[in-house]
Amino acid sequence: MKVLILTFFIFSLSFVCLAQTNDKTPSACNDVRLDVRKPSVFITFEKFGERIPTREDESKEGIWLRLHNNTKWKIYLKTYGADNEKDEYQVSHEVQRMPGFEWKRKESELPIGYRIIKNYRVREVESGKSILFSIPKENLADGLAVVVSFSYEWELLGDSGGDLSIQHQAPFWATDLPNI
Repeated sequence: MKVLILTFFIFSLSFVCLAQTNDKTPSACNDVRLDVRKPSVFITFEKFGERIPTREDESKEGIWLRLHNNTKWKIYLKTYGADNEKDEYQVSHEVQRMPGFEWKRKESELPIGYRIIKNYRVREVESGKSILFSIPKENLADGLAVVVSFSYEWELLGDSGGDLSIQHQAPFWATDLPNI
């Protein structure tokens, strides 16, 4: 009897998974990630180096980061700058304090990042591709994180009208920088 119940349970579970794989939405049976060992969208460190400051209050010391799209779909984000894929993009991002970290300077000294509200370009990042961007080194001082907002391809269809109103976030923490 136990064998019969177990067989029925496994058959039922298999049927549910097969039914879900025909649906175009993500499910436990059909992972949206290209590499299941990594998050769907994530940021990695590329290099330290000199950069051209975008604003007067920035230093020339920069950090180059790469935003990876590890999904089966395109993602979209706000950028400005480069007109082609060979050039460097400026990616809209915010700077946040890491939870539990005490900022020892004035709150007004906390970098704000690049909060692009208007005059931005919506850039698509194809499935399995990435985009390189730089930030001022001070945006990743001890205890800080850079957070890039993005939208998935399917969220720009239908009612949203492609305005990036649905946003997800990919963080990169100062603790993820290499010790040099």
